[in-house]
Amino acid sequence: MLIFYIICGVLVFAISGLLLQFNRLAIYRRRIIRHYSALSEQPPFILSASQEQQIKHCFLQGISIQQCIERL
Repeated sequence: MLIFYIICGVLVFAISGLLLQFNRLAIYRRRIIRHYSALSEQPPFILSASQEQQIKHCFLQGISIQQCIERL
């Protein structure tokens, strides 16, 4: 029974870490969109697929938001 609790604890810990990583990516992406929407005249700003990939790439490399905006 103890092994079951240990396995469940490890799974919960791993899943929560994964959700935290996705949340950090969403915050990173939201800040970039907020920057572009402040510069844009039209209210809904939509990123292209290549821009989305570039943002994910920047996030995974640990590049700052400002440097990622300059790359885009």
